[in-house]
Amino acid sequence: MTARNVLLSALVAGCLLSGAAQAAIVEYTDRAAWLAAIGGATGGENFNGFVADTSFDGGALALASGMTIGSVAPVGENFIDVAPQFAGGVYSIDGSPLAVLRTGHSAPGGIPYISFAPAIIAFGADFFSINNELESGLEQTEVQLLDGATLLATLDVPVAPILEQRFLGFVATAGETITGIRFLYVQDTDLFSLDNIEIGRAGTQPPHSDVPEPGTLALLGLGLAGIGFQLRRRRR
Repeated sequence: MTARNVLLSALVAGCLLSGAAQAAIVEYTDRAAWLAAIGGATGGENFNGFVADTSFDGGALALASGMTIGSVAPVGENFIDVAPQFAGGVYSIDGSPLAVLRTGHSAPGGIPYISFAPAIIAFGADFFSINNELESGLEQTEVQLLDGATLLATLDVPVAPILEQRFLGFVATAGETITGIRFLYVQDTDLFSLDNIEIGRAGTQPPHSDVPEPGTLALLGLGLAGIGFQLRRRRR
């Protein structure tokens, strides 16, 4: 193989590896940074249009902006809490109506989800007490992002101190779209609240990175080493 062919092979393989290595989903824990990354939200839901507690436990409930919130199977919670007064109001985020969600108890049956029609590229919301457990380090819930029947990513929500409020945001990159988010049982159960949802649809600008992946740099290094070897052989 000539030095030129070695270089071309290395560059082509490096580009392929770089594309494969890029994550399909970028995660955010700061709303301002998430909004900046997508160029502003294009829709949302704050549940303030509800005037009475409304269950979606084992069913589905239409929301604004083409969203639907639901639960695969009934587990006793999963509802819009208007007051909010569930558990004495301890799950309140800003004093306004919110959604209370519970994953399955002793079996993975109660899987809360949110679906989007049309598809979105970005989702962000305030969460209260998600993966906030008394047992330190005990993970309870994973977040799965889907495009139709295709699983885009399974994200681990870091375990945090009990009853902590935090923002979680996700952005699909490389042309991916999101049609559904589900909160999947991992251990025994998880009970948390959700409010102030914002979404971004296609046309906003997802973040990207021009920094080469480590694997790409390694492969290019091998290609350059091959070029050097070929040049040394030709000089002999």
